[in-house]
Amino acid sequence: MIWYFTVLLKYADFSGRARRKEYWMFTLFNTIILFLICLIQIVLMNNSQFFLNTYILAILIPSTAVGVRRMHDIGYSGWFILIPIYNLFLFACEGDKDTNEYGTDPKLVLDSPHGNELNNPGSIPIADNNPVPIQTAVPIHTEDKMENKRTKGVTFWAWAFIISGTLGVLGAINPRLIERYGTTLTSINIVGCVVSVICGIFILQLNETARKAVILLGIISIILSPIVFKLNLDYTNNNYWNSDYGYFQKRRQQIIDEVKPELRQRKLEELGKFKEAAEKTVPTLLFFLLVAPVLIFQGTQIYFFTRPKVKEQFK
Repeated sequence: MIWYFTVLLKYADFSGRARRKEYWMFTLFNTIILFLICLIQIVLMNNSQFFLNTYILAILIPSTAVGVRRMHDIGYSGWFILIPIYNLFLFACEGDKDTNEYGTDPKLVLDSPHGNELNNPGSIPIADNNPVPIQTAVPIHTEDKMENKRTKGVTFWAWAFIISGTLGVLGAINPRLIERYGTTLTSINIVGCVVSVICGIFILQLNETARKAVILLGIISIILSPIVFKLNLDYTNNNYWNSDYGYFQKRRQQIIDEVKPELRQRKLEELGKFKEAAEKTVPTLLFFLLVAPVLIFQGTQIYFFTRPKVKEQFK
């Protein structure tokens, strides 16, 4: 799946070349994600196409960009992606060997988008055209180097981003949460969770851009925390305190219908006192349950990734 995220990192990069593996692996995982979104909407019986359309719009630019780079790899202009049917044939063609007008052969790197560039084994020409044998280059496994260099703290945070982002996306598509927060904030949340997963993957590769991105995500989350708190407080007030179908209204009606007349007034007074106490306590409770953990988590995250010792690992 690393090829999928590699294309996303080159979000609007229409220059250079993309080998067949990069294009088709991205297409494969993109198709799987589209299928899963449709499946989730069917399971949730959600007739809205909001999430599907949002994903399609978000993926439109990187999909076009990788298609253009695939055309470049076979020596064609990027405009050829607009030719139906014929473009599928071109996507399947093997790229030009060595360098063409759009850049070097992407196959001259390790079989990973983050590998080190390899020298062609064999020989190199000199002035008299007599080849001089040279030693075949031995590829250096960058993942092994990174594993030795990456600390446990960086690894912990990388997996924390991957797991929390994945759970966040699954939780965000809950229809009740969409009703509570609205489509705008829900969309921001989904995008943030997806970016969090991507950043986690590339933090494992010690990518400097990913380190800066998680710091920015932390700042944005802290800024949005008061908004989320206010929305939750309004939702609680509307559905528990003031709504005709809220808990206290239902409980009040239950007392009127079921409690004996001589005890009814006392029960209603007790319910009123409980409601007043709850209205004073719930805001504080919501703050410690929703805002405080976010502030602690994001503050710790920003502090960790701005430490000099951590920054050195990403150089």
